[in-house]
Amino acid sequence: MATVAEFLDEVNRLFGFYFDVDMAFHLTKLRLGEMQKTLGLNDASNFSYTERTPTGGPADFEKSMHATTFGALKQRMAKGGTDSQTAAQAMVVFTFHIWEEKFRNSLTTNAGSPIFDTGSDVMGDIRLLRNSIIHNKGIADPGVACCKVIKHFKPGQPIQFTDAIIYDIIKEIRSEFAARA
Repeated sequence: MATVAEFLDEVNRLFGFYFDVDMAFHLTKLRLGEMQKTLGLNDASNFSYTERTPTGGPADFEKSMHATTFGALKQRMAKGGTDSQTAAQAMVVFTFHIWEEKFRNSLTTNAGSPIFDTGSDVMGDIRLLRNSIIHNKGIADPGVACCKVIKHFKPGQPIQFTDAIIYDIIKEIRSEFAARA
């Protein structure tokens, strides 16, 4: 049987992942800017991920595992950019997944007493967000109108996470489950 503390420990690692990724994007953007200055490149210059050391020629770009421009890469890594949104969505989806698959049906208090009522407003809201992320390409579906705690999104709108929304999600999970510990 899993305890509330074990659940919170696992979701705290997911929160850490999100913040680590956000910091990595920031530091990578700084490094990309330094590379551009050093090499005399601009935002329209090609950037590619290759299996070998790049030679700088067009063949690298054509045969790369992923090719883009410096500008597009920096834009994706910007605060609130698509990479940041993908990381936030992954955290939300995975938080619900571990709840549903690992903890929901076996949760106990930290002292080991079974928690028979594992209904959860915050996890129900996360389920609704997850469904929109997975099944509706990140656009809030009508089910999101039923959210009880995480009320940041309206049906038909893109689910765009900000730091404030992520903080709210973290606080709501910690608050609800601390009360069950």
